Amino acid sequence: TTPWECKARYERLEQAQTGLVQEAGKEPTGAAWRREKPEEDILDVLKDFPEQARKLEERLRVVEDDLKTLKERHRIQLEDLVAGLTKLSQVVAERDRLHQQLEDTRRELEQLREERAKEHQQLEAERQELRAVYDDLNTVLGEFMQLSSMDKLRVLGDFAARLEVTVDRFGNVVRTRRRV
Repeated sequence: TTPWECKARYERLEQAQTGLVQEAGKEPTGAAWRREKPEEDILDVLKDFPEQARKLEERLRVVEDDLKTLKERHRIQLEDLVAGLTKLSQVVAERDRLHQQLEDTRRELEQLREERAKEHQQLEAERQELRAVYDDLNTVLGEFMQLSSMDKLRVLGDFAARLEVTVDRFGNVVRTRRRV
């Protein structure tokens, strides 16, 4: 029952009580009857009093029931509103927590990207350095391979003279050291 329905119901009851809505074949009662017969006496009024009191009590009960229903609905609506606001605040707090976690993850990702870029630069520098050493060795080997056999032996002899080799009793090379 909405407030508008209660109001309409109250107005219908009031109209019925005052005699504006009449049932077929009955004489007007209450205020409408008094307006039509101003010369009524006290006995007629007292005769209608119990019926009017019963009708007033019924109207009062209906109005109290409607008021009780409205209060209950508003209480339920307020409880639902409070529950909804509580849920909304929890959702907002969770959203804020997830937003902070996302920002932390973004910062961490950016740090990892920077570290990867530094490591990539270091690896690229090492690769260039190794490429230069390889090119030097390739050049020396190329020149060595172009030497005659006698020159190769002489160069290897010079190279071997600068090496100190330690061999164990079984003939295995244990250590090789270059002499300066």
